[in-house]
Parts: sequence; structure tokens; C-alpha cells
Amino acid sequence: MGATEHTFLHEIREILEYIFTGQGFPTTNKEDLEQRAEGFATLVRMKALQGTLTSFIEGLSEITSTHWAIAAFAPTAAGALVCLLGCAYFPQLERLADAQSRSRLGARA
Repeated sequence: MGATEHTFLHEIREILEYIFTGQGFPTTNKEDLEQRAEGFATLVRMKALQGTLTSFIEGLSEITSTHWAIAAFAPTAAGALVCLLGCAYFPQLERLADAQSRSRLGARA
């Protein structure tokens, strides 16, 4: 699901740039378009995750016991960090997987 979502957002950004350019208001040049589209997809996914994490953490703030609050917050913070890093590094992981696939295909030929 993450790859499909990321690719969709990436393509939306490229379409928006095409429309802006057609209207005479380009926001980037062709060399930077791929990088901007990747950044856009990453930031949109992170922003969507922020809303979920915020409401979850607000729920944790209602825990009255200090020990239970720490016990609940620690794994939540670790999970949030993993999710945010996953969003941030997804494009690099995707490129790495593509490179490995190409090298395996090249080794078979």
C-alpha cells in the first residue's frame, strides 16, 4: 500500500507542475521535478500521519498513573519514529530495491 500511495502522490505533484507550467507559472525546472515530487509525496504522507499520531498522543495524556503513562508513551513514541522515518526514507528504500532487482536480472542473463 505504501508504494502505491507514494507513487500516486508523486504523480499528482508532477501533474500539478504541468498545469502550473501550462499557465505560465512553473514552480521548478525539469531537472528538479523528480526530487520535488518525491519530497511532496513524502511530506504529504508525514502530514497525514501527524494527525493520527496527535490524536493518539492526546489519548495517552488522559492516563493518570505515571507508570502506565510512561509504559504507554514509550512504545508509541518509538512506533511514531519508525513510521516517520519510513515515510522519509521510502524513496531511498524503493531505489535500493530496484537496483537489487536489476542486478539480479543482470546476473541471470
